[in-house]
Amino acid sequence: MRIPFVLLVTTLASVTTGAWANLTTPDVDGSELSWSSLTASTINIHRGDGSYVESLPGSATSWTAPEAGEYYLVAADEGDWRDWPRSDAVTVQDGSTSGAPMPFVNFIELAWPAVSALSINVHQGDGTFIESLAGDATNWQPEQFGDYFLVATNDGLWQNWPRSETITISNPGAPEDVITGLRSDVYSQTAAEVFWDRLPGSGISYRVSKGAESVTETNGTSWFSDDFTAGSTTIIRVQAIYADGTESASRSVPIITPGEAQALPFPTISRDNHEALLAEVLGLYFGRQYREQLSDLANNTMSELRSLVNQDFSASNPYACINGGEALFEGPFTIEFDDCRIDDAVYHGNFNVHEYYGDTDRVSSSGMTITSDLNTEFQFSGSLDGAIHPTPGFYSAVDMNISVITPDSELQLQNANLEYTFAHLMHSTPFLNTSFSGSFDLRSQITNNELIHVNTPSSFNHNQLLSDSTDWNYSSGILNISAEDGSQLILNAGTGDDDTVNIQLVNGTEVEEFQQSWLPEWTVWQHVLGR
Repeated sequence: MRIPFVLLVTTLASVTTGAWANLTTPDVDGSELSWSSLTASTINIHRGDGSYVESLPGSATSWTAPEAGEYYLVAADEGDWRDWPRSDAVTVQDGSTSGAPMPFVNFIELAWPAVSALSINVHQGDGTFIESLAGDATNWQPEQFGDYFLVATNDGLWQNWPRSETITISNPGAPEDVITGLRSDVYSQTAAEVFWDRLPGSGISYRVSKGAESVTETNGTSWFSDDFTAGSTTIIRVQAIYADGTESASRSVPIITPGEAQALPFPTISRDNHEALLAEVLGLYFGRQYREQLSDLANNTMSELRSLVNQDFSASNPYACINGGEALFEGPFTIEFDDCRIDDAVYHGNFNVHEYYGDTDRVSSSGMTITSDLNTEFQFSGSLDGAIHPTPGFYSAVDMNISVITPDSELQLQNANLEYTFAHLMHSTPFLNTSFSGSFDLRSQITNNELIHVNTPSSFNHNQLLSDSTDWNYSSGILNISAEDGSQLILNAGTGDDDTVNIQLVNGTEVEEFQQSWLPEWTVWQHVLGR
């Protein structure tokens, strides 16, 4: 797809008129410069600042600019180089904001960077017109799944209106047919990498497409390229190819590379995001992002299904779901969901619940996905021991993985091995004991989906009289959060003052150190305490 470019001409006053006899100002069509035939041995291309780009044969009459910017030509021949004719400079501007929309799939809707247009027309893949949106629209949700493309209208002939590539919106209710965990890392103006989760099963490969062009098929879970254009948006699509040759629905992610004046965000962990990152990390230790979902699945959904299937919970008797899927009990503690719709969500995978003395003691799964009609997706694997309640007294996670995707955010918790206690100890003087420890990996929007590693070199502990239990904090413990770019956050509660912690932000050889209050007024603590 050709991205339109805008032509600007800048006259170089320092060039004498006599030097232009054989060299005219180049014309610009998109990213292509063209000119009349010259009498020269070589045609040199330079940027507006004078830097050399490349040399062309003297017979050349066109050249494609690799990126937006200012360019001019020099007709090289015999004699003093200072006498070689030089053209006017022309500016090739990135016209993506006034060209064709570049849509990508965002769950069950199309989204695209804003373009300059009178309106955005939506068409089915066969060309059928659907509706017209405002020119500043950046998203659209279809009434049914299928192929769609967009047209940006303007004052010109309709035949010349910029049209997007055709994008497929697939049913996200079939998680085995949809790539999950699709994300990207942009490393420079031209280099980026795309990652995705491996689907269960053997013999599965993955096809990667750049725009409408298929670029590779791989057995891995990532694809790297250093051939992107600076200051551009490129849509990357990934789909699974199964061993029998069938193809899954694809999922798309935009690669937005910085232009000349832009810089990549650095470092991953900084003073700007450290409070939000601490709130998220501490919330994960306390189960705020996943405990409620697991509790509802274990204590409500499972119990209701078992009462519908078999009162003694022993027979493998499937439950027919309202969408044609089924739920099958494989013994008294394990249920297998096969695309089973229950109320406003679709369940897929297995889930295991062990109960002792009427209380939920352990939940585990080799892979469980819940996709709701509210455009949210919750994935769980591993195990979580302990009471799954709104205010648990104890739990421990073993090799737990959690993915929480909403229309506004995405979070991935990986390889979590955690312990958490919150107990009232009734001695001669009743007091509260709370502690947490463990490690996990995390990707979230707070750190631009960069992988970070979290651990507690020293466990967090605190004992406090019950008479003042609402303002509990920790008097000991060390939390270490590190990113792969070397940036790091170290929180040390062992300051000698129960009301404060010491925080270090490390970026290479630079270390910023300061103290922060544990008290509920701290934004982080308000989030964790749910205030």
